Amino acid sequence: MAPNLLENTQTDQAVSAVFDREGLLRRLMGDEEMVFSIMDMFLKTAAERISELNTRFEKNDMPAIWNEAHAIKGSALNAGFSAIAEVGVRLEQAAKEQDVAHISNLLIELERQYNLAQRFHRQQ
Repeated sequence: MAPNLLENTQTDQAVSAVFDREGLLRRLMGDEEMVFSIMDMFLKTAAERISELNTRFEKNDMPAIWNEAHAIKGSALNAGFSAIAEVGVRLEQAAKEQDVAHISNLLIELERQYNLAQRFHRQQ
């Protein structure tokens, strides 16, 4: 029985690192339907922003990268996707410092976190 408990705890921790359901539910005063709707809306918008980030990266447009990272950070925090928001924070800083190599790595991490968020959303 202990291995299942450990496995469930690790799964819960992984999910909470991707999505802060309790925080979002609290902000929405317990509205479960709205949680799903906000997750869905965020993921659609985030896909567009990630695409735009990649385009701006190819053009070495640091102010636009900072703007997109800032927008992703804010919308991710509002939607409960704390891991994506954290990458947004780091992208903002890297754009401010014009650290191209770090931005490149962070864009990969952003895609990874976005894919995790999508998988989590599909399981709901």
